[in-house]
Amino acid sequence: MLRPVPRLVLALILVFPTSQIFEKENAVEDSMKEEHEGSGEAEDCIWFKQTINNACGVYGILHAVRNGGATNMIAPKFTMAKLLTSCIPLAPADRAKAIEISEEIESAYCTVALQGDSEVPENAEDEVDFHSAVAD
Repeated sequence: MLRPVPRLVLALILVFPTSQIFEKENAVEDSMKEEHEGSGEAEDCIWFKQTINNACGVYGILHAVRNGGATNMIAPKFTMAKLLTSCIPLAPADRAKAIEISEEIESAYCTVALQGDSEVPENAEDEVDFHSAVAD
């Protein structure tokens, strides 16, 4: 299935339609998991809890960039590099807050969201029928 994807790709973010059944099963599965509490460079995977509605693609990019081969390709002067570096020592709740209050991420997100082909909900809190996942 991934054969046509060029090998220079460092991560793959999948966007797929969801259903009420998917959302219900996902909620049940999530409720049985312990909250992630790791922080710092020793973590195998730096995790960002999604707390911004309809921003799963942004979180997919954050995960792919921070935990994949692209992390060393972002110049330290860029907003993404600064944000990701500042989040490493933080507890998961503090990481989530750092992303929520980042005006630079919000500005970039708004600019890009309006360029896509999909309908942007009038209310950012409205549910959408798509979800994304990262593979790297």
